[in-house]
Amino acid sequence: YGHHVGMSLALAYVAREEGGFNIYVADMTGGPAIQMTRNQKDNTDPTWGADSKHRIFSSNRSGGTELFMISMDTKVAHQLTKSLGASSPDWGPVTR
Repeated sequence: YGHHVGMSLALAYVAREEGGFNIYVADMTGGPAIQMTRNQKDNTDPTWGADSKHRIFSSNRSGGTELFMISMDTKVAHQLTKSLGASSPDWGPVTR
């Protein structure tokens, strides 16, 4: 899940921890990884927002698996779907 952020390359990844999986973002030029999610559920499938300031990911934090969007700045996640089974998000251009 690599992506160019400004002039550097960043990597989003999932790490297994006690109670579930959490999402981290690491600057590939060095420095510590930033933990994006912090809960005892499974947070997986991170994908980059078009603006590089947001990530969309799958999580079962609300019961069933749903899609959430999280801000890189605030680390606050907002639920996007309520379909009980949404996963594997992907950003793309809008075509008509």
